Amino acid sequence: MCFYKTSNNMVSHKLSLIVIFITLFFNANSQTGPGGVGSNDGTSDLIMWYRPDNLITTTGTLIDNWPNSAGVSDFDLSATTNSRPVLTQK
Repeated sequence: MCFYKTSNNMVSHKLSLIVIFITLFFNANSQTGPGGVGSNDGTSDLIMWYRPDNLITTTGTLIDNWPNSAGVSDFDLSATTNSRPVLTQK
């Protein structure tokens, strides 16, 4: 009979590689849109997503510019007239 002894170091190394592989696999296939729907690089069906924490520029309480977080710049909100969204606090 022949028994092979594996060191704890070797087992730990293999386990680390498995964890890294699984993490990379799921991150590569994850969705970046709201609630995991679509992606925010403009390549999915998600076309509009306005996040309140994404570079909103204002004049007073009037919103001047609000970028579309879905990655489709055609739907960025940009206005200079008085008929534009107003920033309020609760």
